[in-house]
Parts: sequence; C-alpha cells; structure tokens
Amino acid sequence: SRSRKIILWLVAAPLLVIVLLTVAWAADGWASSDKVARNVTLAATPVGHESPEELDASVQELADQLPSTVVEIDAGDFTLTTTAGELGIGIDEQRTVERVMDIGRDDPLPVRPVRWLQGWFGERSADVVLTVDAEQLSDTLIALEGDRRSEPVEPSLNATVESASLVPGTPGQELTVNDVVTALPQTLGDIDEPIEIEVDLTVTQPTVSDESVAALADQANQVTAGAITLNAGGASTEVEGPTFRPAFGLAIDGDTPRLTMQAEPVAEILA
Repeated sequence: SRSRKIILWLVAAPLLVIVLLTVAWAADGWASSDKVARNVTLAATPVGHESPEELDASVQELADQLPSTVVEIDAGDFTLTTTAGELGIGIDEQRTVERVMDIGRDDPLPVRPVRWLQGWFGERSADVVLTVDAEQLSDTLIALEGDRRSEPVEPSLNATVESASLVPGTPGQELTVNDVVTALPQTLGDIDEPIEIEVDLTVTQPTVSDESVAALADQANQVTAGAITLNAGGASTEVEGPTFRPAFGLAIDGDTPRLTMQAEPVAEILA
C-alpha cells in the first residue's frame, strides 16, 4: 500500500544518507590519505588538505615567526615584557605535525564521517606544541629581573671580645625557571597574540638556618667564658677567654656550619 511505502521510505532515507555519507567519507579519505584533513587551521594559519611536505613548510614558517611573539610575565609587584625568542621558547615541529595529522584520524570510527562532513562547513583548529630552552630562559630571567632579584644571604657570626653572636640570614626572591615553565602554555593557538602568564615570586631561603649558627655562637661564648690555660715548651700561661672570641670564624660545609679559629687574630692575641 501507499502508506506502507511511505513508512519504508521514511525508515530507509536516514540509512541511505548514512550510507552515502560513509561512502563519500571513505572515498575522500582514500584520495587524500596522506594529507591534512580539510578546513584545518594551525595557530590561526590555514593548513587544510596540505601534503606532508607542505605542512612541514607551514610549521617551519610558524617556527620562524614565533621568536618575535611578545611574552608578558606578571609577577605581582612588576611585569616583565620580552619575546618568546629571548626566553628560549620554540616550536616542537615533529609533535606539532603529528598533532595536525591526527585530526580526523584519531576520532572514534563511527563519528569520523560526521566529523568529516562538519569539516566542510566549519574550521577545525590545532595548536602548535611549544618547547623551552631552560638554560636560555634562566639567563634571560636573571637579566630581566635585575635588582628585583635577590640571592639569599647566609647567617654569619659576629665575634667580638664581648660576645659571639648571630647575624641572621636573609631570604632572597626570584622568578624560578620551574615556575615560569609551569605557567607557560604547552600549546599556542595564535602566535600573533601575546603570551600572558602570571607567576608568583619564589622566596629562596639560605641553606643554613639561623638556629644552627646561634647554637655555635653560644658554644663559642661558653668555651671562652673563663680563663684559658695555654701550655707551650713546658710553661703554662693563663689568657682571658673572651680575648679569643674575635678569632672565631664560621665555615659552611653544604648546609652544615662549623666554628673555626682564624690564624691571624690568634697570632695577635698570643704575641
């Protein structure tokens, strides 16, 4: 009957569309199996349907342009402005090419024809994959920070006749390579747009604690609190202990401080 035919047609029409779509997708895929998917942009640059050689050239061109991209580092108290090239930021060309070539090929098989059809009417975008030269980044950060970067100062010993006492250490502050690398994007969607990141200044502590040096100062005071008997050549001489205090010094082995006696002050005391 006529109604039955209409029902069969309504049921068959979607299946026919799916079949035709799948056939068209398969045919186009066979004809361009080694090319970039259609309507793909890489960092806002059209690379759709390019051959591997053409894609390599496009990625190389982007790699040549990236060094001039402005980078702004917001450190809270100040902002550093530089370029990607000065910071050692580059493009990982191999991984970028792989990322582009995967578009349309790493989708679940059932949805690939649909994504292929969508690619005719809308863009699919890919980002370039970035790399960072840590050594160059470190050198540039040091130069850019200038006097806003400070190294930690180790605690020291102030030794006088009156007493040996602690001179507290002071922390430093800096933008660390690790913090900047962490804040940088791993990929970039448009190399013409500035790269803007926020990084907190890292407080760097001295390797030696104030407490360990204070303990040594107490030790120096205790051993020189009274008279000290010196024996030499069979004769003994008593010397007031506090007179030896200015001869105390401090040596640091790794993160461990230790007391030393400086030869020149000792010689003056015994003269």
